[in-house]
Amino acid sequence: MVLFLTGEGLFLAEDTHVGTRQSTCELPLRRTVRRAFDLDARRLVLAHNHPSGDPTPSADDIQSTRTFRQVMAALEFNLDDHFVVARGGIFSMSDNGLI
Repeated sequence: MVLFLTGEGLFLAEDTHVGTRQSTCELPLRRTVRRAFDLDARRLVLAHNHPSGDPTPSADDIQSTRTFRQVMAALEFNLDDHFVVARGGIFSMSDNGLI
């Protein structure tokens, strides 16, 4: 899920993506960039679930999020956070210093 926000952090829209692989978080970059420009968003928040119940992000989750953040920053969008949601809790990559 992607939340699109104004520069002030006000909600504009959300986009839900259903991935095809359970072992990794798929970030639909082209679609997200297009939608962010269409909405004139400035900030984004990502969230995805871990069906295993453990909210700890995988190495792939962390790397893909960092790459996504770099690409979005080059286009003048800020990735505020990426949450991993599971039965065991919610993990914030930002609060834990991963992005």
